Amino acid sequence: MSNCSHSPQKTKCVLVNYFKTSCKIIQIFDNTSHHYRDLAVNLRIKLGDWFRVVQLLQAGSGGGDDTQLSQAWNAIGDYYADRQKWSNAVQYYKKGNNQDRLAECYYMLEDFTHLQELADGLPDNHKLLPVSKFISKLHLTSR
Repeated sequence: MSNCSHSPQKTKCVLVNYFKTSCKIIQIFDNTSHHYRDLAVNLRIKLGDWFRVVQLLQAGSGGGDDTQLSQAWNAIGDYYADRQKWSNAVQYYKKGNNQDRLAECYYMLEDFTHLQELADGLPDNHKLLPVSKFISKLHLTSR
C-alpha cells in the first residue's frame, strides 16, 4: 500500500470495501469532488437508488448525462408503477420520454384524453400507432 499512487479518498474507499462496509463507500464517493461523481452514480445505479442517482446527476455541472438521467427517470416511474401509483409514475415517464409506459399509465388511470394526446404525438413508425388508431375510433364513437 505504501507505493500506491491513488488519492487518499480512493485508498480509503478500497480499504472500506475490503472490510465490506459498502454504505461507507457510497458516503465517501457522494461527498468527494466531481471526479468521483461518476463512481458514485454507478454505485447508486447498481444499488437501484434511482432517487439519489437523479440528485447526483443534477448536482453535477451541466445537469448530468442525459442517457443516465432518462434511465433514472424511467426507473423511478417503474418504482411507482410497480406500486400502482399511476399518477406518480406518469410524472417520471414524461421526464424519461417513455411513451410506452406513459400510455400504460394513462390507460390504467382511464385518462383517455391524455392517452389520445399522446397517441396524436407519436411518430409515423411508432409501435403504438395501431393502438392509437383504435383509441381514436373509440374516442370518436363515445362522443
